Amino acid sequence: MKISIQSVHKYSIVKILFIGIILAIAVTFGGCGRNGDGGGSVPAGKLEVFPLAIYLQNPGGLQGNRYKTKAQIDRQLGWKPGVGRLILVQVSSDAGLARKVPFFFPDGVGPGVLPGQKFLMTVLVAEENLVTVENYEKY
Repeated sequence: MKISIQSVHKYSIVKILFIGIILAIAVTFGGCGRNGDGGGSVPAGKLEVFPLAIYLQNPGGLQGNRYKTKAQIDRQLGWKPGVGRLILVQVSSDAGLARKVPFFFPDGVGPGVLPGQKFLMTVLVAEENLVTVENYEKY
């Protein structure tokens, strides 16, 4: 097996970017909405369904919005203790569009997840257009 400088460089950049995004989210959302004050929480039944087609075309246009979505866990992309996990999930729209999208699961939000499990989630499109899971339950 031959390892090239380019592949090592590419891996290092991806790893640095992932850690940077996780740290930025941790600083931005540290403790947000977990102090029992109801800060911005809306019952999932009153939220709009995550607009997958719009997110894929212009994710920045959805920043700050909360949605509900059904998603199936594909695989974990990364984990940082005390911060959270970046997990690739399969999201489907009512129109039949299906794509894998990275979702950020902050530490302390819900139980662990396994590939193939399906969840109803409340998500927030946060800074850097990262979809952050606020809560979830199996369906």
